[in-house]
Amino acid sequence: MPGNKLPEVPFSGFDLFVHAMFYLVLSFLGGRFVFVFYPFAAYITLLIVSFGITSIYGVAIELIQEFFITSRTGEVKDILANTIGVLLGLSATKLFYG
Repeated sequence: MPGNKLPEVPFSGFDLFVHAMFYLVLSFLGGRFVFVFYPFAAYITLLIVSFGITSIYGVAIELIQEFFITSRTGEVKDILANTIGVLLGLSATKLFYG
C-alpha cells in the first residue's frame, strides 16, 4: 500500500512502534527456529546469526524502499526501530527458550 494511502495513526511515532513490534515477532520466531534446529550450537553464535539475518533483512527492506520504490522512502529511524525490535525479540527468545 502506498504510504500516502495509509490511514491516520493514533499517535506520533506509531510507525516506529509498528516497525519495532514487527521485528520483535520476526526475530522471536527466527530465534526460536534457530534454537530448535541447532540445539547444541553455542548460544552466542545463535544470537549473532539471528541478529544478523533479521537486521540485514530490515536494512535491505529500507534500501529497497529508498532506491527502487518511487512511492516509498527508506528512513534511518525505521532501521533503528527495526533493530530495537530485533533486540527485544531475541531477548524474549532467551527468556522463553534460553
